[in-house]
Amino acid sequence: MMSKNIFILFFVFIYALVCAYAYEYSEYSYYDGDSLKKIYLLHDLTALKGVSEKEIVKNSKSVVNVNILKNKFPSTLIIKNKSLSSLDGLKDGLKVFASSPNGNGLALLPGGVIVYFHPNLSESEIYTWAQKHDYKIKEHLPLTTRNAWLLESAADLKALELAFELRKDPYVISTLPNFERSLQLK
Repeated sequence: MMSKNIFILFFVFIYALVCAYAYEYSEYSYYDGDSLKKIYLLHDLTALKGVSEKEIVKNSKSVVNVNILKNKFPSTLIIKNKSLSSLDGLKDGLKVFASSPNGNGLALLPGGVIVYFHPNLSESEIYTWAQKHDYKIKEHLPLTTRNAWLLESAADLKALELAFELRKDPYVISTLPNFERSLQLK
């Protein structure tokens, strides 16, 4: 009987640990070339770009309630969403994605879609195509011999949606959301 109670206590302890470190997430898909990839939107996190820790402390009603994940992105703070309620004026941020549901491989989607056009299309044909479809070209990406361009788009899920939409266009070979990946510290 005692060993059964210890086993149950151990199981409850492990379950509590898993729940404490698990993120609430939604699964989304995107294409990287012809490969369908999964990305996980972590509902518990928000990214505040261009905000320093000092500003967070200054704008916080309660510094204790602000949970900051450090050293993930340059000039960006990742905070737990429950911390947002204790901040004044810093509630708008980017959604945080991850390459796995447990939060590994964080990524932001600040906007933009990388579009690979057919190599036989000229620059003027691509600009004409963009104008016809009301897309704004941000820049040409000098990626080897590929005809790659960055189109402007809204951030987060809107960029994923646009990447899927653009894949259907006959001028387009492939698309990729313009992810900003986290720094991998060693």
